[in-house]
Amino acid sequence: MMGMYFTIVDKVTIPSSAYLPAVGYLLLGAVAATLVNALIILPIRSEVTCSRIEAIIGAGAGFIVATYMPLGALSSHIQALVKIFPSSYEAAALRGLFLQATFDAHLSSAVRNHLQTYLGVHFATHGYDLSGIRLAITMVGMIGVAVILVVVSSYIIGKRDLRR
Repeated sequence: MMGMYFTIVDKVTIPSSAYLPAVGYLLLGAVAATLVNALIILPIRSEVTCSRIEAIIGAGAGFIVATYMPLGALSSHIQALVKIFPSSYEAAALRGLFLQATFDAHLSSAVRNHLQTYLGVHFATHGYDLSGIRLAITMVGMIGVAVILVVVSSYIIGKRDLRR
């Protein structure tokens, strides 16, 4: 739907070759977000506390994926914080897929590189450029770590609850 919107309103066409990889990134992002939410929700036992935390997370999510502010506008410390969350990698991958054709067709390489860094299309971590398949591999690794954390947290919380 958004692809049609961009084509009609902004006269920007998303290449059809971007849709299948986008679905892959969306699936990885959904799994990662579910696991992160599970980590946050596991220790909570009150509906009131849960709803309050939900409001905080909802407001913070836009900053975490650099939706409200471009990644390049954030300080280096906040950029490092953003890179802890798998959703930011999903957002970067989708930006890369959807903007690449526009960047290649209309911008010089210097301007394109600056915009990709500023908008958070490409992440650079410890000198490595994370784009394309590297973003997917990073997300899979983060999902693996999150699965381990959820399992360990569930075990610890389950043992604690049994003692009560």
